Amino acid sequence: MAREARGRVGGLFLFRSSAIDFANRQSAPARCALVFPAETFELDVANRGNPLGALAARWLSGVKRRLARLAR
Repeated sequence: MAREARGRVGGLFLFRSSAIDFANRQSAPARCALVFPAETFELDVANRGNPLGALAARWLSGVKRRLARLAR
């Protein structure tokens, strides 16, 4: 996860290098401090992720219900 100190901008990243690139782009032309926690942490930001994720979850839920009905 990369997040601006005041929580105005951020995101979740699969690769550490992607988070570093994001942080560097967001702080340009100045640089920023990077912190890498050694332990697990809880996210304190609202989830405003890709809206297609919610759509896919609803679709998958519908498919599961239909398959369950067919299995009866």
